[in-house]
Amino acid sequence: MGVKDLWNILSPSCEKKSLWELQGLNIAIDLSSWIVDSQNVGENTQMNMYLRNLFFRTSYLLLLGVKPIFILEGKAPALKHNTIAKRQQALNESQQTQSKNKNGNRGRLNCLQKRCEELLLSLGVRCYKSEGEAEALCSRLNELGVVDAVISQDSDCFLYGARVVLRNFTMSPAYTCDMYRMETVEARLGLGRQKLLALSLLCGCDYEAGVHGVGKQSALKFLQTLSDDQVLDRLRSWRSDDLYKYRVRESQMTQDEKQEHNIRKKALLDPTFPSEDVISEFLSAKSVDVPQFEWTKPSLPSFVTMAGRLLAWEDDYTCSKFLPLVTRWHLQSRGTDCGLRLLEIVKRRAVRGVASYELRWHHDSVGDLTTVEPVHLIEQTYPELHQAFVKSKEKPKKGRGRKKKTDKESEADNIENLMEKLDISGQKIKQPNKKRSKQKDTKGLQTLDRFLLREVTNKNIASSDMTSEPLVSHSTPI
Repeated sequence: MGVKDLWNILSPSCEKKSLWELQGLNIAIDLSSWIVDSQNVGENTQMNMYLRNLFFRTSYLLLLGVKPIFILEGKAPALKHNTIAKRQQALNESQQTQSKNKNGNRGRLNCLQKRCEELLLSLGVRCYKSEGEAEALCSRLNELGVVDAVISQDSDCFLYGARVVLRNFTMSPAYTCDMYRMETVEARLGLGRQKLLALSLLCGCDYEAGVHGVGKQSALKFLQTLSDDQVLDRLRSWRSDDLYKYRVRESQMTQDEKQEHNIRKKALLDPTFPSEDVISEFLSAKSVDVPQFEWTKPSLPSFVTMAGRLLAWEDDYTCSKFLPLVTRWHLQSRGTDCGLRLLEIVKRRAVRGVASYELRWHHDSVGDLTTVEPVHLIEQTYPELHQAFVKSKEKPKKGRGRKKKTDKESEADNIENLMEKLDISGQKIKQPNKKRSKQKDTKGLQTLDRFLLREVTNKNIASSDMTSEPLVSHSTPI
């Protein structure tokens, strides 16, 4: 869970990211968050849904080039024992189990983690166990720069020092996750690590119930009046500060001071406020053995056995989902034997803009299968096959068009052109006067127009004479 309502408070800084954008990153994964996330899906027909989700999520990350470091939960801090007991009680477990959980034992979670660890080992991925909370170690690795991000559902990762947290990890069909960057939270919301810790003390978290009667809105308004580096000292000073008594008596308090005074009165009802144990849990810089990602050879027999026993998968289906991991590991290991033989490059492919090849492989027990792999892996592992395929796809060069003349032929043509322009008789060649020629042609056209006009006029007159009535002549007698 983490800090109460913190994800809602941080929602303005949330960035929706495609899982493809995680390509090549080192990521620490709080394994318990994925287990709990799958358990909360509700009723489903899938057997051991948390194992199924773990396989497909891990496979996708490995094929994406992500280097996942899985962190297992260790022994819960004493501060969290009551919280664990309440959660188990909500699951309607037996009274005997509840009494064990009051000591911080995580029997059921440990059992599920062992199954997850077995599955991951068959994929060639190692897990690391934290001394305490898994998100604490993940956050510490992110703070030290060992990993680029943390995958967890717990919002107290930021209180442990995480800088980038990914949550709501969704596969098909969206393939997205929500990204929260601490620098964005600080810039947009004005909430640094110590302010978030103060918020957990006021509103509640896994280790502290919070101050009764103080909500997130009033707490945020109070925190806005302080800088991040002075907020914890301000909370500590509430028990010894006499300034408030004087100002209340003299009625000289500002609106912000009145708001702080109201929160202070409620907080001091708890004699342990602010809890130094909670502050120490989040801020103490614990030394850690830095884990390193190492992808060893995936074991097909181990996974087939486990998938049949815990997931009820058929062998053919299991092999079709598992062998692409084997081929990718084989290529990244520069051709280390994996039980598969590359037969041919089928064709070119483009996956999210990445140049790839569709390959055909052969396995003695399974038969032929096809996978899609990046071109650069084929080029470094099978350079001869890559070059042969590229050469086979080259188009033949088209033949040349007109034959180029030789230098001697060009010189002969130039001499011939010059001879044609010369006047052998030695007389100067007169160039035609284009202007006069144009005027002459125009004059001839005008004469022709006048001639045609005259002919048409004469014909009209002649036709009118023929159609007119004859004249009557009167002779005078002599």
